[in-house]
Amino acid sequence: MPLLAVRMLSFRSLVCSLALLGAMLALSGCGVRSLVRQQQAAEAMRIGDYATAEQQLKAVVAGNPGNWETRLQLARVQLALDKPLDAQLNAEQALVMHPVDDRRQPGQHELAGPAFDAGGKFPDTADIYDVLAEALYRQGLRSQLLTVLQQRATKVQTVRDYLRLAKYQSLVGDNDGADIALRKARNIAPVTDLTPYLQAARHYADIGDVASAKTALYQAYFIAPDNAEVNERLRGYGVIPGPSIALPPGQLPADSQ
Repeated sequence: MPLLAVRMLSFRSLVCSLALLGAMLALSGCGVRSLVRQQQAAEAMRIGDYATAEQQLKAVVAGNPGNWETRLQLARVQLALDKPLDAQLNAEQALVMHPVDDRRQPGQHELAGPAFDAGGKFPDTADIYDVLAEALYRQGLRSQLLTVLQQRATKVQTVRDYLRLAKYQSLVGDNDGADIALRKARNIAPVTDLTPYLQAARHYADIGDVASAKTALYQAYFIAPDNAEVNERLRGYGVIPGPSIALPPGQLPADSQ
């Protein structure tokens, strides 16, 4: 090969290499800026400056529209700013990008910063539904809210999803629906899971169903006899906590049979 041709080939290779390096540095710079903005948003949230947090997270989303985790965090911030429509739109976008729980490990998440990793917990699809439900509720979109939550609970059939459904059914006055959802949650809950029994006790107390509230508390006491809320609520009904009142989940008090 002539020397001139070799030199031209080497020059082209150098140009290509420099172009590739420039692109890599640009991408790296974008990644660094995104991380800085995420950290600034987390700090702003920590001190209650949600307007700044929203500004930073919007910038991250603009640079990476496919980052569903940042959209979820942005939706949470917008709820804190009482912007439920904006929160709904971002939660819906996050849901389109991440429609199925995937149980990833922390290192696999795009955003694994302080806004998400408290207690080792990282976001998943269920977290998107939490935000979406609250956004719909605050806008008074009752029918859409219940349809979304019912479809989700029926599809995945988890304690968390039935309890979310029960919560919002109760808030909109659908007490019969809430009762059904609470029963389903208790039927599938692990024997050590106190959560559905406490939520049931609160719900029945709110609607004045003392008998059902006490039954839920007896069952809760069987699971966690030292739980402060359980004991306080029992005493509120004039019941002295003790082994004799403990009721295994699924059973009814003798006086109700």
